Amino acid sequence: MTSNRFQRNGRLAITVAVLMMGSNSARGQEADFDYRCVVVDTPTALDQNTSLPIGITESLVGSTFHVEYWATDSGATNSGIVSAYADLAYPADLVTCGTVTGSATFNIFPGGTCEDGTINDLGGSQFNSGVAVEPQWIRIAAVTFMADTSGLVEFALAPAISESSAFARGLVPPENIQYGSCSVMLGTFGACCQFDGTCADDTFEVSCLSEIGYDWHDGMSCSQVTCAVVPTASSWGLTVLALLVLSVTSVILVRRPVMNRPF
Repeated sequence: MTSNRFQRNGRLAITVAVLMMGSNSARGQEADFDYRCVVVDTPTALDQNTSLPIGITESLVGSTFHVEYWATDSGATNSGIVSAYADLAYPADLVTCGTVTGSATFNIFPGGTCEDGTINDLGGSQFNSGVAVEPQWIRIAAVTFMADTSGLVEFALAPAISESSAFARGLVPPENIQYGSCSVMLGTFGACCQFDGTCADDTFEVSCLSEIGYDWHDGMSCSQVTCAVVPTASSWGLTVLALLVLSVTSVILVRRPVMNRPF
């Protein structure tokens, strides 16, 4: 098993080699990396793509999902990413950190240790030029999580102890890196009563109450509930408008002056 000391020295060796190749680089001041995380239900098939995968917004309590860490070299000078490391913060009271899977490309000195709500030094290194140059995105790592408790789970990438670097441009300081965040709502399925009196099975509470319905029944199916028709805001508005017009018309008719007829 490789020791942490050997890995740290190995990463230093990569950094020194990259700095020597970039004689005109001022410690990567031209660099500009973009790090993003995406929550997915199944791992993305490809490690590289010109766009980020479409993430999920909800996940069922008791299931597993994955947080993928993607990166691109988006600076004015694009020579590619050599080393990419970041910490990933997560709420340990809502989810359990599982397997950390490294990239097939950034497979030198892979890092990523789950500890007290943070995955430390998530990332890896490689030697080639032109890797992950914008618009190309590359997946640096992926982490499997278990959904334990209902609630909003927010993940945030942040600077790590291990440093990031660009090919022939040297180290990229944290202030030259954009660290992204992502989130997913954990919950259970239930029956959602909709405004027209119909019912939708297998819905999350947030989706029901914020989008399609007015009442949500946790853990129940539509066969177990009775949904009544509830007028929407627009329906109430039309009703109020009709009553207002009727009232004004009645007042006008009542107060209309009576003309004296000649005898």
